Amino acid sequence: MKKSFNFILVHGWAFDSSFWSGLKILLEKKTFCSEVTCIDLGFFLSESKKKKSLKILKDQIFVVHSLGLQWFLNKKINCELLINFFGSPNFIKFQNNQKMKKRILNKMISRFRVNPDLVLKDFYSKCGVKYSNKKINKNILLNYLIDLRDKDQEKEFMMQNFKKVSFFNKKDEIFSSSKYMLEKLRDKNHQIFFLDENEHSLPFSNPLKTLELIEKSLKL
Repeated sequence: MKKSFNFILVHGWAFDSSFWSGLKILLEKKTFCSEVTCIDLGFFLSESKKKKSLKILKDQIFVVHSLGLQWFLNKKINCELLINFFGSPNFIKFQNNQKMKKRILNKMISRFRVNPDLVLKDFYSKCGVKYSNKKINKNILLNYLIDLRDKDQEKEFMMQNFKKVSFFNKKDEIFSSSKYMLEKLRDKNHQIFFLDENEHSLPFSNPLKTLELIEKSLKL
């Protein structure tokens, strides 16, 4: 009998659990999937009231997107497999032109304090999706953005001894991946793949492609 897994999906900055809606439907049809749980990080008021608590189950596979990796590392979770889409244990360090990226993020933080909706609209545009105004949890969004700039979780990431698979876009406007730097994260437990894609929102905009990459990860 083939093994089935409990999938836990964690979205990135400025999204909510609906980010995974398309993928969730596809996963639930697969025999290797027992259950799908979409964690919501509470960036929007409508979602913060219906957060799902994290159940510790056997045979867990975490699929994280972007800042969702930071959340995962903070929780110090052990799992069967971590599948990472465009997330980095240090947001600045593993990108091309680190100084420029830090300046952009500093400017984004300053602008967010004054006009968060404008920042969100611009961010969504760079992710390849349209932003529809929502009631936001400004402090939560801002604090995660500051953590994204300041936190270095490389040590925690490298200490994990379970299987990890990471995917990065070659033309991502949000995370401009440095192949040279990211290769330093590769080890016997961590495989890295570079996609000929540009949309930071790939798991949302192309759930079928995302499913194919998840199935690829399971076979490694």
